[in-house]
Formats: sequence, C-alpha cells, structure tokens
Amino acid sequence: MWIPDAAISQETFSSDFWKKKATRLCSGLDIRQISKQLSQAYLLDLCKSELVESRLVDSKDYSLALGPFELSQLPSEHMLMIQSLESHLESISELVSQHFSFLPRWRIDDVMATIANNDTSCGPHFDYYDVFLIQVRGEKTWQLDDGHDDDSDLSVTSDIRLLKDFRATEEFSQKPGDILYIPPKVGHWGIAGDDSLTLSIGIRNPTLQEMISHFADLVGDQIKEVVTLDDSLDMHDHSIHTKSTDQITERLANTFLRADLTQKWFGCYMTELREPELAIYPQSPKTTDQIIHWLDHVQILKCQLATRLAFQETEDALLIFVNGLALEVKNSCLSWFQKFEQTRYIKTELIEHNEANIELVQSLYMMGAIVTNPSKLKVV
Repeated sequence: MWIPDAAISQETFSSDFWKKKATRLCSGLDIRQISKQLSQAYLLDLCKSELVESRLVDSKDYSLALGPFELSQLPSEHMLMIQSLESHLESISELVSQHFSFLPRWRIDDVMATIANNDTSCGPHFDYYDVFLIQVRGEKTWQLDDGHDDDSDLSVTSDIRLLKDFRATEEFSQKPGDILYIPPKVGHWGIAGDDSLTLSIGIRNPTLQEMISHFADLVGDQIKEVVTLDDSLDMHDHSIHTKSTDQITERLANTFLRADLTQKWFGCYMTELREPELAIYPQSPKTTDQIIHWLDHVQILKCQLATRLAFQETEDALLIFVNGLALEVKNSCLSWFQKFEQTRYIKTELIEHNEANIELVQSLYMMGAIVTNPSKLKVV
C-alpha cells in the first residue's frame, strides 16, 4: 500500500526518485496520536534505559555523547537521537506497517526519533542508505546538496560524519505530517525549529565490504573438512607462481559461488537483530498439543516488536528467516506466513492445524518471535 495522499504515485516515485532525487512525498499524514505519545518528557525518560540506543550532539561544536542519559530536559543547543523506536513502541511499528508497507519490512533498518529546539542541528552529513523523514512536531528546515558525496568529503576531526564543504542546492521546510525522502549520498542539513520532533525511517543498505566479511564467516563455519594449500613445491624457484594463485582463486570461487549458501546467508544477514538483547524468549518449550491448544484460545499471533522476519520461496521448500536464523518449511505455510510477515500479526483462525503449520508456529514461539501473553493480544 502506497503512502496515503502522497504527492506522487508509487510508480513515479519508483521510476523517477528512488535512489535518484529527494522529494517531499506527503504533506498531510495524520501524526497527532504519535506526537502526543512521543512527548519530550517521554523520550527523555526512554533514553535512560540501557536497552535503548541514544546519542546527544552538541550543535555548537558537533561533539557526540552516547547514552543512556539521565536528563530532566533537553540541554540547550543539543539534539537527541533515539534509535530503533519500532522495537520499543507498538505505535511506531504499526506506523511502518500501515504507511510504509510498500517497503519490504526486512529492508527497514530502524526508526529513529530526533528531538531538538530552535536552530539546533547535527550538521551537514550524508548516508549510504535511503531515508524517509517524517516531521511529527514543530518545524524543520532541510538543506540538500546535489549528491554524489562519499567518505572523502567528510571532516577527519569531527566526532560525527560531518561534510567539510557542504553546498546547498535545494531547501525543504517540513511541518507536521510532511514526509521527505532523501536518497543515498545526498548531503543534508536539518535545522530544527522550536520543539522539533522528526522520525527517520532508514533503509538497510549494507556495503559490499560488510557483506563479504559476514558471508566469509558463514562459509568458514560451513566447511567441515580440512582443506589445505596444494603442497606442490618447485625446488628451483622460490617465487610465488601465478599458477598457485590461480588455483587458489578457483578454489575460493568454487567455495563462495554457491546459490544455496547465498540464499540462506542473505536472509539470515538481513534479519539479524540490531539489538539482540531486546529478544524475549519463552521460559519453557511447548509441545505440539500445547501449541494447538494455545492457538485455539488466542485470537491472533503477533510479532514481538524487535522481531525481524523474511521469507524466500524455493522449488523445494519455503525458507523462513527469523532474527538471523533460517528455517526450512513446506511451501504451503506461505498461505498465512506472508500476511504475518507483512502485517506483523495474523488471526489464528487463518492458520490450518496441520503438521507443517504447527511446527512453524512452535519454532516461532521457541525463537522468541511472537508475543506469548494472550492478555497483550488484540485484534487490529
């Protein structure tokens, strides 16, 4: 579902703006209930927790402090950023599901709240990922450059990723309900008005270096037999021959270039928890009969807030990815799991009580992926 009352169609956004150009997507999102919930007092209380990632930037010198913080009020000329709100607040998770369902949920890195007062900012910077900026309260002015920034454009003396030579070519003034999209590598500088609150929905866009490092670790774990370097030795030439390196190249290629490994690895990688300590696991397992009884007595299954899910259909099975782990189940499970993954909940009446479905629910339960207290469940 596309953003309600968006200024452009989803097709136009996909073809003309995604990864290419910044644009204001919407000017009328009803954000009043979230604004009321995310009062400055509430957010300041939230950042006291060890489980909440938070940062405080001094806009005078752009120095950075890491939370948790004990704050009774936001310090003058400071900007507070609180990460992963969707993993702490159901209303933020539902905001993503309702208004940003055109994005695969597994591609969303997190939702960050930024609170600030008059003329404060965290300076001009850029990201390697797409970001959707929702103005919730107050006003904020965004200056943007023409893009193509990279790490060579960053200051080497700053605590944060500060552009050393920022030249604005475009400006947006954001009011409550406005949504601004900014693609990767576009420099942006947000200057807050009084009592400004912005939500930033960041899209997960890992670098090739990060993926290679992570994938190499998985491949190493998959190799069970000891494979060594070819032990041929030329007694008359002590140089490293290209013949040797060519053999190594071929061996590495044959090891890494396996579709089955890549499929399983990528789903696990993209669903790894940003904050593993937020996972909540059941105190004891449930038998198959207990799972069936449980499904008969609750109206819905609902994801734990921190849970990350994805799936991939193959010819032989359905791969389910849960918080960095992979499950292989029957393709028939997709009839209900697809909705569960997209909306984060499903009515239990839609889950047929067959062996494959019950085993999947049992696995999700044991992996801490679903809310287990029926009193906390509601039909949406």
